[in-house]
Amino acid sequence: ALALGVVMLTPPPAYAQADNDDDDGSATIVRSRAPEQKRKTLVRNKFFVKAKRLEITPRFGYISNNALNSEVMLGLGLTYHFSERIGLEVAGDYAFLGSTSNTKNLALAGLRLLDASFRLESVDPGMFVTASLIWYPMYGKLNPFASAVINLDFFFTLGLGYGNESIEMLAHEPQEQCLDPGENPGVNCDIGFEGQSLGAEPQINHMFLFNFGFGAKVYLAKMVSLRLDGRLYLTWDSVLDFDTE
Repeated sequence: ALALGVVMLTPPPAYAQADNDDDDGSATIVRSRAPEQKRKTLVRNKFFVKAKRLEITPRFGYISNNALNSEVMLGLGLTYHFSERIGLEVAGDYAFLGSTSNTKNLALAGLRLLDASFRLESVDPGMFVTASLIWYPMYGKLNPFASAVINLDFFFTLGLGYGNESIEMLAHEPQEQCLDPGENPGVNCDIGFEGQSLGAEPQINHMFLFNFGFGAKVYLAKMVSLRLDGRLYLTWDSVLDFDTE
């Protein structure tokens, strides 16, 4: 029964009438299945070669996991590729916001709930200098809508480096206030608080760190690419002396 069902479900070959039919009614048989030789592959060769290639990368980044401060980084990276898979990257990044001007509004709101004698330790990243091994396990291409070929390079990084951070002690101070706005017309009677650094200048914490991450390069041309990179920096924090103001 199974064999009979297979035979019954198998489509018969199609017959097309030949253009030059003979008088005897003979016809040319044309099979309906696609030919074995399909069209040539559109995306075949690699768009560029990385071996002995030097890449210069202007970097722009945002630190998202700091609870108290917003921080934006600018930097520059140099990557030399020993082969198609392995390269060495040296990069530096500098945080240009700094000070208490970049303290998040949520942190300032928390300071307003505390007594003026309390201090809140604020850690603000300063700069990072790293040397990392970069590994390319995969190369790919996209051809959306058959209009353009997008070349992709996926990579992982692992390395060592140096970093520093600024340590500040934040507190709130009430602004000048009055009970009745009519008593002192020239005085601002709004009650508010500002987070600010107290005591000595912010202390600098120097750190030895590991970094690792992953990302992708989207090549717009042979000499230009857009690099998307996520990094995690791990270090051992020093406990600073805050016995005095």
